[in-house]
Amino acid sequence: MVDAVVSGLGIAQVYDKAVSQALKSGDMVELLPSTSISGPPVNALIPSGRVMPAKTKVFIEFLKAQLS
Repeated sequence: MVDAVVSGLGIAQVYDKAVSQALKSGDMVELLPSTSISGPPVNALIPSGRVMPAKTKVFIEFLKAQLS
């Protein structure tokens, strides 16, 4: 799942240990770092060097609002 997200296929909710390298390298960014939920974190991965589509931006903002 992590490989799919790093490849730009979407977002995932996974355990911190599974994504620590991707977060450190910048291949993955954490969404809502100040929000703690039961279970793995929710992350949105945005491929570097690409422009994020407007619909993706809107969806990420929706998720932030829903999970806040």
